[in-house]
Formats: sequence, C-alpha cells, structure tokens
Amino acid sequence: MKRRDFLQLSLTGAALAALPLPALLRADESFLSTLAELPRLQPDGEGRFQLTLAPSRVELNGTATELWLYNGRLGPVLEVTEGDRVEVRVTNRLSQPTTVHWHGLRVPATEDGGPHDTIAPGESRWYRFTVPEGNAGLHWFHPHPHGHTAEQIAHGAAGLILVRPKASPLPAYPRQLLMVNDLRLDQDGRVAPHTMADWMNGREGGLLLVNGGRQPALVRAPGSEERFGLVNACAGRYLHLRLEGGTFWLLGTDGGLLAAPELRDELLLVPGQRADLLLAWPSKGGEERLLFSQPYDRGWMGPEPEHYRRPQPLLRLVANREPAATVPELPDDLARIDWLPAAAVSRELVLSELMPEGHPHRGDAGHHAHGGHQGHGEEQQREPAGHGAHQDHAMAAMPASAQQALDQGLAFLINGRAFDMAHIMFTGKVGQVEEWLLENDSHMDHPFHVHGTHFQVVAEQERGGDWRPLAQPRWLDTVNLRPYQKLKLRLRFDQPGDWLFHCHIIEHEELGMMATIRIV
Repeated sequence: MKRRDFLQLSLTGAALAALPLPALLRADESFLSTLAELPRLQPDGEGRFQLTLAPSRVELNGTATELWLYNGRLGPVLEVTEGDRVEVRVTNRLSQPTTVHWHGLRVPATEDGGPHDTIAPGESRWYRFTVPEGNAGLHWFHPHPHGHTAEQIAHGAAGLILVRPKASPLPAYPRQLLMVNDLRLDQDGRVAPHTMADWMNGREGGLLLVNGGRQPALVRAPGSEERFGLVNACAGRYLHLRLEGGTFWLLGTDGGLLAAPELRDELLLVPGQRADLLLAWPSKGGEERLLFSQPYDRGWMGPEPEHYRRPQPLLRLVANREPAATVPELPDDLARIDWLPAAAVSRELVLSELMPEGHPHRGDAGHHAHGGHQGHGEEQQREPAGHGAHQDHAMAAMPASAQQALDQGLAFLINGRAFDMAHIMFTGKVGQVEEWLLENDSHMDHPFHVHGTHFQVVAEQERGGDWRPLAQPRWLDTVNLRPYQKLKLRLRFDQPGDWLFHCHIIEHEELGMMATIRIV
C-alpha cells in the first residue's frame, strides 16, 4: 500500500474514542474565516531587510486593539536559502529595550539576539549572518530582552523564518506556513497585563489564532495533500495536535527533515517547537476535516482557564466538489541523520521551582531547588564591567506583576540558580560533543531550549523507571520534559561565544529558568 493511502484510514479504538464531537469544535461559526497567507519580508534594492517593532492598531475578532508587531503585521516571514548572506536592520519603536532572537538559525553568538545586546528605544542595529548549509527548515524570530520578553510576546511580537534547501527530496507539494499564538484582551480590547497565575504557569490567552484568524478554513479538491509548516509561538500553551477522522505525516521537526516520514495520530508541539506536516483533505466533496489541539495537562497551578480542558480548533480542511486531486508519491527516505559520536564531556542540569509561602506545591520543588548543585563543568563570571548594573536595571524594569511574584518567593531555577547575566554556568569547547543529563525536578512540564545549535535526544527515563534509548535520531532545539522525567541530550557547538539554554515557557524564563554556557 502506498504511503498516502494510509491517510484515508480513520483512527480506531481508543484513539477514535478520544476525538471530540465536531459540533463542540464548530459551535461558534461567527469566527470562521479563510486562512490568511503570512506576509513575506521584501528586501530593499541592496538585498537587505528592514524590521521595525512598533505599536500597531489591528482588528481581531471584531475588536480593535494595539499589538506590538514587526512592520505592523502578524507573523511576517523571512524567506531565504541555505548559504544566503542575510542582513536585517531592526528598529525599536517601543518604549522599552528589545532584541531579535533568530530561533533555530545557527548564527554567530554576536548575532543571536540574546538579552546581553539590547536595542534601546528609538535605536536600530544590524544583524548580519550567513545561513549555513544544513540549516534548512522552519524557524522563527522573537524578542529576547530579559525582563521584557514576556510583555512583548504577549503583545504578538513574532515572525517566521523559512530556510529553503538547495535541493529537496520531497515533491513540490503546495506549502502553507502556520503561526499559532494566543492573546488575552481585557474588556476594553487592550492586551491584559500579566497575573500571578501567568507567572506561575506560563501565560495562555483565550484568543487562539492561526495566522491571525480564528479556526480558518482552506478549501481544496477532494483528496488534496499539502505541506504545512507549523510554529508554536505561544508563551505557555501546549499544542496537542490531532487531525479529525484521520492520521497525518510528520516530515520534519525543529532541525529540518526527519530521516523518514512518520505516520502519526497525534503530536505534542510545545512552545518554541516547529513541525513539518503533510495533511490530506477528505476524499469526498462537501466534507471537511479539522486540525485541532486536544487538551493536555501540563501541571497547571490554581484555577484553570476556561479553555484548558476543551479541544481547541485550529484549521478546517474543506473539500469542494471538484474532481479528486492527483497527488505525488511521498518518498520513503528524506534525510540522512547519524547519531552524534560518544560525548567527551558530561553535564547535569536540574530544572526546579520555588513556590510562594503557603502554596500547595511549595514543598514539591525537590532537593535541588535550595542547594548549589551545579553539575559537571567549570563555572566563571563574565569579565566585562557593567553587566551587574545592567542586570539590576533589567530586573528593576520588569513589569510590576513579575516583581511582585519574585517578592513573594516564586522562582524557576536551573541547578539551584536563577538567571544572572553576569554568570557563566558551564564552559565548553568548539566542536566537542557533549552529553547533557536533564532532570525536571518539578511537578509541571518544562520545554527546554538551547541556543546556537541543535541536539539529539538519546534516551529518556520516567520517574522510578529504567532508561529507554530512542530508536531514531532527529534534530531538535526545543524538547519537553514531563514532571520528574530525565532526558539525555547529545549536542555540539560549532561556534564560539556565550549561548543561552532555558525553559521556553516565557514567564519561567523571565523568572530565572535560564543559564549560559561559554564556548571557546
């Protein structure tokens, strides 16, 4: 049987029983729209790009609101090819500092857009880099100024990066790019400020958007197949993807194509992650199929948002009554991915939390939360003067609700430490393979992201269980850790500099779950 024929098979057994009723998902027809195509950034006469982050008035769900957007658009796309020289001038029109982090691109550390190199209000800076060979895939860009990232993400600041390969093993499927983010507006239509629940859990907004629309539709001929690149650009929301009445192909992840397509009936996409999917329309005209997010409990603390236990519709695939589409054959093999060799260096990283006094989870932070456990690897302080003052300024400039959370004892830690821009947790060498043992010593999920490289998960261990090796290598830059789970990652940094690693729940990153490795 051909690969694409499997797409017509329905889910059976328990998986089928888990699917929600279509009526529940389509109850609010007033929000239905056609999927919007994300705007492409256009180079100037010298081949350079311009990005301006500024307050912008937009209309969402019939309500006018102010977001903080790049070039006044939701989800602009920077489209380049492996080997391209890229120059982007970023101008900051906000009243607070910002940066642009090129999430997934292997750029020099000076161009990574971390919090040590901010763009002041009213100022501009150039980012210049060459996209390396092997960096093809779907990536994204977003602000990364410590103390301000959560507020800027909450206002919609994000864009996509599509790096095309010089040659692809895939047929020329039609391709759609999807940016999924969520917003929370107050009764006056303004972006609502953060709450204590946001800082504890990671913010989730009630307005779930796909390319700026609510549960948009795509109409195609019956049996059509298209490639979808999907970015979870939410601050804290997990996307537990399912396709109503069918399965789908996973073609790639954060680091590009997989070795071979994987037939899936679900996929967990955590904040910061990307997925390259092949989706099929219904084979009969007049029918539709829904891509939706099944509820996923990531350890929420306190009263749950209204949407938390409900399926959330994302995209409707509607088959028209034209003749059935002719689709190309999906190859059996996509890319060669070898396991990284044995590591020369081992490190241990423990993610933990501190809850305010009196909180039910106050005692669940584990034995590492209060200690100085640092794992293996040299530690040192940054040399340049002024970073300590810069750190104090960044913390003082945090939103009042974040400072209140810190004052009440809320913190998220790596190896017992909250983030300090003047502190280097580890030192490594260019080109040296490392193995990181990650432990989530907390009661909630944490998506773990590494700057400057991609990694392979080689084994996993559930609490009290045995280590389970993974069968197939793949390249990721963000991976989820379930409560009390351990993972072994293998990675190599090919460029020198200071590189961040952190939880990609933005509020946890802001409250301390971030650290730096210096590569020399």
